[in-house]
Amino acid sequence: MMLIDVAARAIQAWSALYRDSAALQTGVAFAHIGALVTSGGLAVSQDRALLKVPPGDVAAREARLRELRGSHPTVITGLAIVFASGVLFFLADLETFLPSKLFWAKIGFVAVLVANGFLLLRAERRAELDPTSESVWGRVRRHAWTSISLWLLLTLAGTALVNVS
Repeated sequence: MMLIDVAARAIQAWSALYRDSAALQTGVAFAHIGALVTSGGLAVSQDRALLKVPPGDVAAREARLRELRGSHPTVITGLAIVFASGVLFFLADLETFLPSKLFWAKIGFVAVLVANGFLLLRAERRAELDPTSESVWGRVRRHAWTSISLWLLLTLAGTALVNVS
């Protein structure tokens, strides 16, 4: 049996199991939404706190960066759960999601969010090395604004996807 056949059968079995189990549907949806609320909520609150640092306040920048660093494990774990549960949703209903432009737009937003997260992390590390640099802090702020915007776009796209599917 070819690997493609095995994968197709596994996807069909998952789809049938998911379709026939309200408990499984609830569990996957809770994992997705709960992780989104946790990781996205924490990320947005951290981004907002970065944006509230008074201009030129080096001590506040350093404190905020320490707090931000401590939030990374929770945000990354939450994103991993969102991703895993999203894959389970996708595999449960390929016929709906494969042709959906909205679904692929949402996946694009996820990719941009992850890329922005890496850029924010890089800017954060530079700001830790030189918390007095206005240009570096400006990058941190731009990535924080981008992060907030992307989390909101992802939430909108996910909500729309549920309503048009």
